[in-house]
Amino acid sequence: MPPGPGGADLRPWPLSGAVSRLGAHSDRGFPSMRRTRAMIGIGIALVVIAAGVRFIAAPAFIRFPLGIDRHYTYTGDVTTIANPLTLAPVTLPSGAPLTIDRQIKVVSGSYSTAVVQETDTLKFAGRSSTETYQYALDRRSMKMQNGSDTYAFGNPANAMHVNSSYRVNLPLGASSSSTYQGFTPQSDSLSPLRPQGAAHHDPVSDSTVITYAFSTDHPVAPYYLAHLHSMGFPASLSPAAAAADLRAHGVDVGGLLGSLRARLTPGQLATLTAILAKPVPLNYTYFAKGTVGVDPTTGAVVNSTASREGVAVSPNLAAYASLAPILSRLSGLPAVQSFGKALQGFASAPAIPVLTFNYAQTSASARSAASDASSQATMISLLDWWLPIGLAALGVILIIVGWFTRPRKRPQVAAAKPSPTPQPEEPKLPV
Repeated sequence: MPPGPGGADLRPWPLSGAVSRLGAHSDRGFPSMRRTRAMIGIGIALVVIAAGVRFIAAPAFIRFPLGIDRHYTYTGDVTTIANPLTLAPVTLPSGAPLTIDRQIKVVSGSYSTAVVQETDTLKFAGRSSTETYQYALDRRSMKMQNGSDTYAFGNPANAMHVNSSYRVNLPLGASSSSTYQGFTPQSDSLSPLRPQGAAHHDPVSDSTVITYAFSTDHPVAPYYLAHLHSMGFPASLSPAAAAADLRAHGVDVGGLLGSLRARLTPGQLATLTAILAKPVPLNYTYFAKGTVGVDPTTGAVVNSTASREGVAVSPNLAAYASLAPILSRLSGLPAVQSFGKALQGFASAPAIPVLTFNYAQTSASARSAASDASSQATMISLLDWWLPIGLAALGVILIIVGWFTRPRKRPQVAAAKPSPTPQPEEPKLPV
């Protein structure tokens, strides 16, 4: 067909170009494949990072702090104290006050271990007593460790045997259904910390705690015995005091010797006289009964009480046992029978308390400890749960969005073939 008027070409346009241009603009508003891959890749990376925070970073950072320097205050009463020279108990006036200041301070440390010093200052009945203990603490498990950094009264020779027990802190995530081993430094001994039920609100510290009960009664450690001696508690009972105690149990030492003088050989009499004239060694024990309130997340001890704690003493009668062969053949004598009964009474009698007190942590001290524990618990929750969960959730969302909005292949429209241009017929010539 020839050009139309004005030179315009009136032939139909080919459809192939139009279709291709339409296809080029039909996917606008959808992410490109590159952006989709980036979203899915970032999502996967966030999930991996979340797992790393939860299982690598959190254990690395959630540890016993190295900057700890805290004071805890307790008040109470000294209820009885015995005369250490005669072992006769003396009842103090009602309300004899007791104050205890406990300092917990990290003196050195590393990534895995904190060296913690505990200083207890007790003031009572005009006396003052300071006790210092040092522990090597595993910063992750909170268990105390034996070794060169664990000793008493500032002397490495006074080694303590903590044997992976707890005192400064219970484990992270302390359980109300688990019993833990607690350590008593005065006796260098372990005793169970037994849970007393589920976590509950403690009005003293105004916080949620798990309460554990403890009870211990063990001979004092050698270093604590030396400390008692430095406070004026004797290592032995004088012969005069021992004779007075025997007299209180119906035994007259002078009368005993007089009645046996004619019945014993000179050697046996000399042995009996020498033993009765010697000081009687004393055995000291440390006892304690009370509770501790522990923050469930951090394992920090926020509240402590003792309903009964102190030092008791009993005579060491080992030397008197050597008299049995001498006196056994005279057991029919009334004086020997009375002497034997008195010794049995001493041996079976409970230890005599020479110092007994009770105490409770002050509310201000307990609330301060609870506040510190709460701050640590917030950081633990952030690293252990919320940050990993947030990162993982964001990663999953990106993966899902990237997957469902990925570009898809669209059906291609076949290009229409152009119609053939009709050719003009040639005129026929007449025959």
